[in-house]
Amino acid sequence: MGGKPSRNHWSTRKWGEWCYDALPMKTIPADKIASLNFLLGREPEKALALVEELGAKYPDDPSFAVNKDPCLVDIGTALKKPEIVEKALSNILDRLANLPEKLEDFRHILEYNVGNAYYSLSRFSDQSYKDPFRGREQLTQAKIYHRKALLPPDSLFQPQGAQMYVNCGNALSSLGRPLEAIERYEKVLQFQPNHPIALGSLALELEQFYYTSRHPCLLLHSVDLLKQALGSSEIEDISGVGARAHYEKNLDRIEKYLHSIEEQVGKKFADQKAKEKGKGKEDPYISFCREHHLFLNFSLKNIGCQSIYDTVEPSSIVVPIMDNTIQKLIDRPINEIKEKYVTSRLLFYEGTQLSNALLDEMTVFSDSLDYAVYGVESGKIKMALEGAFNVLDKIAILLNNYMNLGISERRVSFTHLWYTNQEKDRGLSQKIIDTKSHRLYGLYDLARDFGEDPSFNRLKQMRDLSTHRYLVPHVEMIDAKAEPEGEAYHVYYPDLAKDALYLLKTARNALIYSISYINEAESQKAKHRTGMVAPMFRLPYKHYGFKPL
Repeated sequence: MGGKPSRNHWSTRKWGEWCYDALPMKTIPADKIASLNFLLGREPEKALALVEELGAKYPDDPSFAVNKDPCLVDIGTALKKPEIVEKALSNILDRLANLPEKLEDFRHILEYNVGNAYYSLSRFSDQSYKDPFRGREQLTQAKIYHRKALLPPDSLFQPQGAQMYVNCGNALSSLGRPLEAIERYEKVLQFQPNHPIALGSLALELEQFYYTSRHPCLLLHSVDLLKQALGSSEIEDISGVGARAHYEKNLDRIEKYLHSIEEQVGKKFADQKAKEKGKGKEDPYISFCREHHLFLNFSLKNIGCQSIYDTVEPSSIVVPIMDNTIQKLIDRPINEIKEKYVTSRLLFYEGTQLSNALLDEMTVFSDSLDYAVYGVESGKIKMALEGAFNVLDKIAILLNNYMNLGISERRVSFTHLWYTNQEKDRGLSQKIIDTKSHRLYGLYDLARDFGEDPSFNRLKQMRDLSTHRYLVPHVEMIDAKAEPEGEAYHVYYPDLAKDALYLLKTARNALIYSISYINEAESQKAKHRTGMVAPMFRLPYKHYGFKPL
């Protein structure tokens, strides 16, 4: 049951929704366009024939020339003919490279179409679950272009804006990053609660992460979401006839599996109701963590059976009999990482949500007349940023030791852990490749994104300055370049908070992916164990309540 089912992610569009208004169609009759809209996603062979007919009959129609290639991507995907998709992709890339200034507002549509084409091609050649560290470049390009295409959130009221977010989530999902994929689907559902493809994609993502969490509530929610998606009459218009059959097949499979674990499901619900009984209004800190998805647990969603506890940890470690050291060498760094993360999370909450005016007044600061912010609040936000960044490097040390990569601890970093001699130009480490782990690939892809993000060096610089020198947040922007120590030492206060939250989310996702990989690796050890070995199940830590002073 743990294998990932095939997922069809069509991107069929209605012609009128994707036309360039700056290039209106002047010659093709409306009934022909209506026929094409109907055939797209339903009868791809007839749609292809109609596109070729219209192209030959109306060669000078500018809008048709621009819009036919995105439709050919969908048609080629449905017909399983990569040569059609490759030709359309080449045309779209050429058009994107030579986009005239008057059409610059339509760049995001071209980028979206490029992302769809790369994603389609990845489906023809993708062997990712057999060997995920090879042959992923097309998926990576799909992710890059879909991100470029993302419009402001208010665009999600529009069909094309919603589908852009869904398809970006699909690319992230295929790259082993369910947490970020889920965020994209949920963003769509905030604006369009009944969007059938967002519902269906979220349902399948939750079902897949059940195999990591073993939390049956995820399956129950997956079933509900699939039923909502299937209740929509818009599935065919958005994603073609195949989507409905795909969702029906998965719904039947999940319901049968739920029936087989019915006793476990009932117990989980009973335990949850017992915990929730008698609860009053939720603590503001818990609400804050729910809102921003900052809990460390495998539940993934803020649903009825969502745990508000940071429960993510390896389920068990397979060790040689009488060995009492290996588990400690795993448990201790994980405990340290979780401690650092939850402390940074609390500091961020207190720094951004609680008033510390009384504490601030206890300390005298000098006013440098530059709108700078000093005090307990800004101090906590900076410490949260430092702590979240440190979590990532601690995760790198954990994986270095767990996988026996042999990197000196002085040289380990989250962004360079993956490469031979920690040098990106020398390619991925063979030990990383040999894992053939989809879950580890997702963590690698996150680290690669993080390291290649233009803001990464700035974030690292902010962490280093805040830790070893000083970092000055300002409530009003100043000309930082004119400051005596240089621009790097200064940051806009709201941007500091956004950066700290971004790092917290990145750290949270990285830790969950890391533990997911360790669980997967230990499961494989248990299946193929040799010699005298046994699983070491972990005991929950009990707080002593001891105060050192």
